[in-house]
Amino acid sequence: MYKIVDIDGEEFAIPDDEFYCLQNKKYQLLLQKANIPSFYWDINFADYQGDKTSKEFQIIYNYAHNFFKPEFNHINLYLCGGTSTQKSALMYNIGKTAIKLGYNVKSILAGSLIDKLMKIQGFNYNEKIYNEIQDLKQSDLLLIDDFGDIKKTLMWQNEESKNIILVEWDKFLRDIVVSNTHVVMTSNYNLALVKQYFGEYIYELLDRNFFEIYLQYSVKEKRKNKIENAIRSLIIENSSSQEQVLIKRRQPKDI
Repeated sequence: MYKIVDIDGEEFAIPDDEFYCLQNKKYQLLLQKANIPSFYWDINFADYQGDKTSKEFQIIYNYAHNFFKPEFNHINLYLCGGTSTQKSALMYNIGKTAIKLGYNVKSILAGSLIDKLMKIQGFNYNEKIYNEIQDLKQSDLLLIDDFGDIKKTLMWQNEESKNIILVEWDKFLRDIVVSNTHVVMTSNYNLALVKQYFGEYIYELLDRNFFEIYLQYSVKEKRKNKIENAIRSLIIENSSSQEQVLIKRRQPKDI
């Protein structure tokens, strides 16, 4: 079987296997352009370890397939929960679904974003970083991973830089929520903790523009068991190899 493909205005008949190979390469290039970590490329919604019939999962899954509809204009998601609750995997799958549907997706770690914002604040100007920020703001869907973890930045310990961080987050979020860009964020902090650490203004901004989804199911123990089983298999394999070497050494040589 063949697929008809338009390349620079000319139509070519390409065998199915080659067509799907080309499609996969194009998809991977779009994943790279979106800055989605390769670790999540092969992790799909079907791999979610929690209850797929839960309200939380259904909202996330359906949002991924419908976020572009008029009724979801300016509707964003805030995925929160403890470590290993698969927040990032679910967020990146929203992005991967959007890419497959033909939308422009961008992804960035919250720490990297605030670092870029602080580098161009005030009288500083870096054209490369400025353009990167504009690309984020002009995307159809923006994914921001790990928002609000104050333990991961030393700058938070300094009162002056802390205030700059709050101002930059406030400006960026205000710009983004009034644009046509949809946003999905992940965080270990629920919105009540955001209010405690980031103050009333940012809390109110998130609370009225994002739908908070709290995820509870943790795969931490499963991951630990997977690692332990892998290491145990290496030990067993190594022991078996050593025994085989010893047996060979004990065998009498041919005369």
